Amino acid sequence: IKGIYLYHVFLPGISGFGLQTATNAISLVSALVTAGLYGNIGIKVIYVNIVQDLFNGPALISRKGRFIWIGLVTGYWAFAFIVGSAIPQFSNISGHHGIQKAAICILQFTYTFPPILYVGFTMQKDAIEGQIEYTPGTAVETLHRDTWHSWSRWQRGFAKCWWLNTFNFHFCPK
Repeated sequence: IKGIYLYHVFLPGISGFGLQTATNAISLVSALVTAGLYGNIGIKVIYVNIVQDLFNGPALISRKGRFIWIGLVTGYWAFAFIVGSAIPQFSNISGHHGIQKAAICILQFTYTFPPILYVGFTMQKDAIEGQIEYTPGTAVETLHRDTWHSWSRWQRGFAKCWWLNTFNFHFCPK
């Protein structure tokens, strides 16, 4: 059977056949849901960044865009099937320790980067308050003459929403 070793379930401590079958079923369903979600998101990113931006393709909600989408989805899953069938013991590459390593890397995109990027964005947004917008050809006059090298700009950027910035800074794992 093709793909028999593609998704390896690691359940060393379960001895009952019924429990093994139940956990295998749960693992299979969760793997299919995960593959579907990651596939959908990945194909949308490919469509927007390559088809729409690079090749000036139609919007995804248009009729022509939906037909291109169908072709991309078919090609994506055909490629996934070929990779899964061509590499014997694929789970040895992505299984056990590979999943742990991937989870550690994916964790950063979920729990670390968003709060830190939010803190950086709000600090920049709050730090520029009080500055006059620059218009070319006029003299530069600002209420605050400081840069990120001075403590006053950091303080102004952090202090407006200090409770939210502190929460987001401590929320992200280190």
